[in-house]
Amino acid sequence: MRIVRYSIILRAAERGAGRVRDLFSKSRILGWLGSAYPRVESAFRNGRFAALSDAESNRGAWQFQFRRAWMRTVEKSMTGKLLSRFAAELLATSIGTYGCFGVLYGAFAAAIRLAGSDTFVGSLSLYAALLLCVTSVPLLLSNRSLSYGIRHSIFLSAFLIGFCGISEERLGVRDRGREHLWWALFLAFGAGVGSIYLSVARTGLLLMILLTVWLFFLIPELALTLFLFSIPFLEWSGHATYAAVCMVALCLVTWLCKALAGRRSIRFGAVDLSVLLFALTMLMGGFFSAGGAESRNNGIASFILLLIWFPVRGLLSDRKWRTRAVTALKIASAITSLWGIGQYFFTELTLEWVDVSRFSDIGGRVCAGFGNPNVLAVYLLCTVPLFLCGVCDTDSGRTARLFDLFGFLAGIGCLVLTWSRGAWLGILGATALFFLSYSRRSAGGVMLFLLPVGCLLPFLPYNIVNRFTSIGSLAESSIRYRLYTWRGVLRMLRRHAWGIGVGSEAFYAVYPSYAVSGTERVMHTHQIWLQIATELGVGGLILFAWLFLLWFLIVANGMKVLYGRRRGELLASASALTGVLIMGLFDYVWYHKGLMCLFFAVAALMTLPVSEREEGMA
Repeated sequence: MRIVRYSIILRAAERGAGRVRDLFSKSRILGWLGSAYPRVESAFRNGRFAALSDAESNRGAWQFQFRRAWMRTVEKSMTGKLLSRFAAELLATSIGTYGCFGVLYGAFAAAIRLAGSDTFVGSLSLYAALLLCVTSVPLLLSNRSLSYGIRHSIFLSAFLIGFCGISEERLGVRDRGREHLWWALFLAFGAGVGSIYLSVARTGLLLMILLTVWLFFLIPELALTLFLFSIPFLEWSGHATYAAVCMVALCLVTWLCKALAGRRSIRFGAVDLSVLLFALTMLMGGFFSAGGAESRNNGIASFILLLIWFPVRGLLSDRKWRTRAVTALKIASAITSLWGIGQYFFTELTLEWVDVSRFSDIGGRVCAGFGNPNVLAVYLLCTVPLFLCGVCDTDSGRTARLFDLFGFLAGIGCLVLTWSRGAWLGILGATALFFLSYSRRSAGGVMLFLLPVGCLLPFLPYNIVNRFTSIGSLAESSIRYRLYTWRGVLRMLRRHAWGIGVGSEAFYAVYPSYAVSGTERVMHTHQIWLQIATELGVGGLILFAWLFLLWFLIVANGMKVLYGRRRGELLASASALTGVLIMGLFDYVWYHKGLMCLFFAVAALMTLPVSEREEGMA
């Protein structure tokens, strides 16, 4: 009986939500917004900027001519031919030959290490050489080719053929390998002598790096997926920004090499031009800055990181790889969420980020691997809403939906423990946007549960209620701090309307002269729009506002034409951006450059369902 009553109430809520949704969906304003983006794209591709677009309407178009010249250069390249022949020969060589090389190399390196050392124990290089020698012995018994070994290996075939999509023909079809024992002897002797300068362990590491880079050039989507997964762990390198720049540069180069050869897509429409112009503005903001060399490096790094937009748009247009990349991003988010929750319950947190006079009872704020709770909150806002698509997708399997539900709940839990009030508002806005827009049923569910959830608020832990109700209270020091900072920034903008340049050094050089007393040591404006205006001036602010408008029009168009899984992907990414921008009203959410890169990667993901539908209709 209760189930029947609940079903009747839910259907009534769905009908009410449906009427509200129909009122908006049938309005002239929403209809105009939904058709605005296709008109902008059509004007870009067919109008004055047609030559810049990715439309290759005829064989005389510069894009076609450029690609043909590139492909001819690659085909005639002696280096490319030699590398291809070298790779084919390595695949055709017998596994026994590699075993012979490993045994001899390990023996030579161990002998040289023993001859030049007085002690046997404690030499890592010696242990590595002996280990190589011993593990290579079983390989001596095989006369099969390396190609055969890869194709019949459970792990390698699943990874290279199943996951990466490399065809078996590309790996070679030869079963019996060619014996090159003399070559193995000469190379092992040379490598063994060289181990005086380059140990076996370092040689193995170098070979692994070269093989990985070669694999990335074969499958650039793999490099992009790895980068998206690694963002919350880049702090371990000690130079997170430089590591991110190197990985994005690798993604760019590998994508361009494939795209120019005609094996991957190049998308360049109005929104792509706008992103490129904004990235160039960041670059110029680094060179024309009050911050000197630090600002110049900051501008170059920002320019490269913003260009992640183009590999995401070009490589993840394939649904299979888009699903894998988003799954990698969600797995990293779930790990980070559990890490943060574990920090709160199993480690002793400092009160460095807490106003002890008002919130001493919250027990510290978690940072996971980012070193700053607000930075962790921005990362979670970028990734947690992505789980919502899988939670609501009825076509997904039970295991996948349970994982998405677990990841979403873990992300919410970790987000609460960051105690970032701007992030709390952001995730509330992001979740509401998704459910209200996804379907009548999800909108009805939100409307149905608003009253029960509201009634539960007084029963929440006191520290959460106290922290949430302090939003907007001028008695709270961090809020007063932000208000005074914004007042000083507005003073500065009156005198520097065209910007002071990117980076903290530029901000330190100019802002103190305009700061309200007590806020001279502020690191940034604590507001995304004010920060853009401060660094890039009115021109940069207008350009970002235009970019934001284009994203909004893409979402409006997608809401009009997309259904099912595509609609969920669009809304999940749009919700993530909405959450970040809500938090950006109270904090500078791009302070961590890796998260600025992630923000634009999620924005690029948002455009793909719309582009996929347009290509399907073409």
